[in-house]
Amino acid sequence: MPEFPVGETISVFTETPELLYGVDFLQISSSHPLVSSTDCHVQGQRLLTDLVMIHPLTGQEIPIIVGDSHLLTASNNSRLGISVICDEDKELANQFGVKAVPTVLDSQHRLCNSDWLDGLSREEARVVCSERLQKLKIGGWPTSSELRDWLISRQRYWGTPIPIVHCPSCGIVPVPEDQLPVVLPEVDSITREEGNPLISNSEWINTPCPKCGGAGKEKQTPWIRL
Repeated sequence: MPEFPVGETISVFTETPELLYGVDFLQISSSHPLVSSTDCHVQGQRLLTDLVMIHPLTGQEIPIIVGDSHLLTASNNSRLGISVICDEDKELANQFGVKAVPTVLDSQHRLCNSDWLDGLSREEARVVCSERLQKLKIGGWPTSSELRDWLISRQRYWGTPIPIVHCPSCGIVPVPEDQLPVVLPEVDSITREEGNPLISNSEWINTPCPKCGGAGKEKQTPWIRL
């Protein structure tokens, strides 16, 4: 059986927050960090664990299923099983005897069995449920499961400026939003012997601190992934 740290918090991406009351199970891939045992998964098969996830809104226990699927990826290795909108989830729930919760009432997609979301359309419920999750500080912010690290530039003059001012008094201070984007200055020429051409541009390097107005220094260009 998989070994899980008890009380661990797990982050799950969903495109349907309005259907959280219809979550039947949590599915994680065999490569998920929570699965620490290497012999708990048989390729091509799925395993119903003895452990459960606590639903953040209802407090109910939700079964955890370990098993790979085309719906899981290396970057998105956990998902919520919602039978009302997914035939594969319905099959999994039936396979493991998990009772499905119907949350969509009719052809107009009004919600039911969803507590304070009952009677709302899916579109209406998506908005108010996301707001509730944000207030509870457990998610609800629009994002994408496909986000990746972006290589924005190497550390050269033409690299993307880091909007940070180094102030002797205030420390590291971000450039205010109304002063973005930071634009690189024009230079007459660039040679290998001169090193970083920004060093010679004292007006650009010695920029005022946005917080105290004192002399700040060292706006840089990055060579790392952000």
